[in-house]
Amino acid sequence: MWAPGIFRFFLFEEKPVPVPVRDIKGLMAMEDKDGIIKLPAAAAKLSPYRPGATAKIRSTNVRDAFAGQTCKITVVHENSGYCEVVLNIMGRDVRTVLPQAALSVIA
Repeated sequence: MWAPGIFRFFLFEEKPVPVPVRDIKGLMAMEDKDGIIKLPAAAAKLSPYRPGATAKIRSTNVRDAFAGQTCKITVVHENSGYCEVVLNIMGRDVRTVLPQAALSVIA
């Protein structure tokens, strides 16, 4: 559960979630000769996806059960297009990761 330079692992039932081989190959393709990935400069445009923003979950294939639910964005992963969010299910706050495309920021 530890690796140099790794901040946090995505877990499912206390076990790390495996990363698909295609994603690993995509990252490796971005490496320079020294194994370093240089990310593009941040865009000047402010993204509506920001920590603290409230969003509504859109209907998207496997997430249909959560469609229409309101959540709070806690972490934005700019380069991956995903956000960590908290939504309230049956009186309990639940954290999950959703693609930005599945969210409509409302405040």
